[in-house]
Amino acid sequence: MLEGKWNFVTYIKNHHRSGNDNINTTTASSGDYVNFLTDGKLLLRLLSFEDNSTYTVLSNNKILFYGDTFDIKTIDANQLVLIRRDVVSTTEYHEETYNFKK
Repeated sequence: MLEGKWNFVTYIKNHHRSGNDNINTTTASSGDYVNFLTDGKLLLRLLSFEDNSTYTVLSNNKILFYGDTFDIKTIDANQLVLIRRDVVSTTEYHEETYNFKK
């Protein structure tokens, strides 16, 4: 279900510090996408930046690409949500959420 072209909707950064969320949402530009090819490669266009890389689907609903591991929070025929969280301390973490649609 992951393979194929997904259109970027939003990119959300949350820098959680001392119990407070600091959220910054970026709306994707028209034509931004990620295309997960069946051979483990991906094509990417985000905010006019184009690139290609590889990806690996891991166990437990995780995916690895660009050296980062993302949780697959939602995946169905129309929606894909990927989340990555780096815990800094007991009161601080950085989280990125990528929202896609078909």
